[in-house]
Amino acid sequence: MVVDLVAQLRELAQQLPRDGCDWETTPSFAPPSTFDAVDELERAAGFRLPDDLRAFFAITDAVVGMSVHNGYQFGPMERLVHHVDSGELPRQTPDGVGITVAFDGGGNAFLLSANGRVWRWDHETGNMSAVAVSFTAFLERVVADWTAYVYDTPGWKFLV
Repeated sequence: MVVDLVAQLRELAQQLPRDGCDWETTPSFAPPSTFDAVDELERAAGFRLPDDLRAFFAITDAVVGMSVHNGYQFGPMERLVHHVDSGELPRQTPDGVGITVAFDGGGNAFLLSANGRVWRWDHETGNMSAVAVSFTAFLERVVADWTAYVYDTPGWKFLV
């Protein structure tokens, strides 16, 4: 499932920049993470990463689409480990400990809790809101957002 979702993001990325949208850039996809890097994030997190997140990092270390609506960035692994080690971003989610796995262009972070849920942390208020029941569900929502952006879907409520 994760493989298909990343493939959909890659396909949508190829449709950017759109005609007349000089500010847009084509989203980028990094090569896969190394097994050592995934193990390092897991050690820093203090819990086993869910299989769907591991599958994502086996495909790409980072996805950067800052021209898509308010911006989306997953990874890179080095940045995620840094945020765990530095304590710059929260680790506590409403349902337990978590780690940052993604960011938006406005300075907010998305945290994956040890039980697999994804939460959005608002950097201005410190509030967290539930986004998805799993990393796969989070990716599905991002694919939906990118689709709505590329096809300029009226009234779409974006995640970021």
